[in-house]
Amino acid sequence: MNRTPREPGLLWPALWRLAVAGAAFVLIYGFCNRYTSTRDDVGTWFWEWERHIPFVKEMVVPYWSLDLFFIGAFFLCSSKAELNLLTKRLVAVTIASGICFLLFPLEMGFPRPEPSGWTAPLFKVLYANDMPYNLAPSLHISLRSLVWTVYGAHLTGLTRKVTKAWFFLIGLSTLLVWQHHVIDVAAGFMMGWFIAALIPDPRFKTKRTPSPRLALRYGAGALACAGLAFLWFGFAWPAVALGIVSLAYATGLPRLLGKENGTLSPAAEWCLLPVIVVTHLYQRRWLRREPAWCEVSPGVLVGRKLTGKEARTLVAGGPLAVLDLTAESYAPTVFREHANYRSLPLLDLVKPHDADLTKAVDFIREQQPHRTVYIHCQLGLQRSALVAALWLEKSGIAGDREQAAAMVRERIPGAVL
Repeated sequence: MNRTPREPGLLWPALWRLAVAGAAFVLIYGFCNRYTSTRDDVGTWFWEWERHIPFVKEMVVPYWSLDLFFIGAFFLCSSKAELNLLTKRLVAVTIASGICFLLFPLEMGFPRPEPSGWTAPLFKVLYANDMPYNLAPSLHISLRSLVWTVYGAHLTGLTRKVTKAWFFLIGLSTLLVWQHHVIDVAAGFMMGWFIAALIPDPRFKTKRTPSPRLALRYGAGALACAGLAFLWFGFAWPAVALGIVSLAYATGLPRLLGKENGTLSPAAEWCLLPVIVVTHLYQRRWLRREPAWCEVSPGVLVGRKLTGKEARTLVAGGPLAVLDLTAESYAPTVFREHANYRSLPLLDLVKPHDADLTKAVDFIREQQPHRTVYIHCQLGLQRSALVAALWLEKSGIAGDREQAAAMVRERIPGAVL
C-alpha cells in the first residue's frame, strides 16, 4: 500500500549508477589493499578470545552473496531519487572507509585457513582479491547496512523476513570466515550509521528541534560509560549509543536515530542497541496499559506504540491510516504493509517544530474522511497527544487551544501538552 508507483525508464539510470558505485569500490578498496601490503606500520587489533570463534567455511556463501544484493538493489529502486540516494551513500561509504584504511591500517591477527572441498574455489577467488587488510571499518558490514534499506523498503511478507534473515547471515559471515575481527564489525556499523545520517532520505526529514538539556543528560551518560570503558571495553558500546542520542538532541535532528520507512536501519539498530534495550525495559509497563488507544474525535484515534497483535487488531477493523511520530523505534510490520502508513520521526520530550505539526494535521485532514486515523508515539502521552490537541483545534471540534487541551487530557490522563 505504501509503495509509490515505479517510474518508467529506470534501466539505464540503474546501470550507470551501478557502474559508478562498483568502480568506486573496486578502485578504492583495491588501491588501499595493495598500498597497505607495502607498508611496515600495519598493526592488529583483536582480543585473544576471538581465536575461539569457529571457522565455518560454508559461510563464504552468504559472504559472497552481498555482491549480488549490491547489484540487485539498483534494480529494485523505484525512482531516480531513490537511485541517487543509494549511489551517493555507497560511494560515500567507500571513500570514507578508504580514508580510514589508509589512516589506521590493520591486518588480520591470525592466518586465514585454506579450506578444501566445494568451498575451496570460492575462498581462492576471495583471497586473490582481498588481502588481509582493509579491516576497520568493515566495509562489508557498512555496505550490508546501507543496501538493506532498499530491500527493507520494497520487500514484504515472507520474502522480506527470509531476506532479512539472510542479511543477518551476511553480517555473521564476516567473523565466521575470518575476514574481520569484532572491532572491525563494530566500526562498520558505526560507519554505516554515519553515512546514512550524513546523507538522509529527504522523504523523512523534519525540522530541527534541539534540546540542550537532554543533550547534556545523555552526553553525561556517554562520558561516564567512556570512562568505564578504560576498566572494561564493553562500556564503549553504551558510550557510543548514548553519544548518538546526545548528538540527536544537541542538533535537533531525529534522523540521527536512523529511522527510515518505519524501521531502524541495521547500522542504527546495532549502534543504539544498549539504549533501545534499556528503554524497552523501562517502557514495558506502558505496553500493559489498557486501553492502548482512545478516540479523540470521530475516526481519529490516539495511543502508544502497539504490539504486533494489537496492530493486527486495529488493521482488521477497516481501512486505516497510521501517523507514526516515533524516531526511536520501528513500526509494526502490519502497519507498513496493510495501512496507509506515514512516518514523521520526532524527538521525544521536545516540542515539535510548527512546520512538522502542520504536516501531521494535514495528513489527518487528508485521510480522516476515507480511513480511521491512528496517531501514535512511543507512550502516547506527549507527541501524539500534542498533535491530537492541535487537530481538535484546527478542525473546529474544539473552540480554542485550551478546550482542545482539556479534551485530550480528559481522554488521556497524564498527557503532556
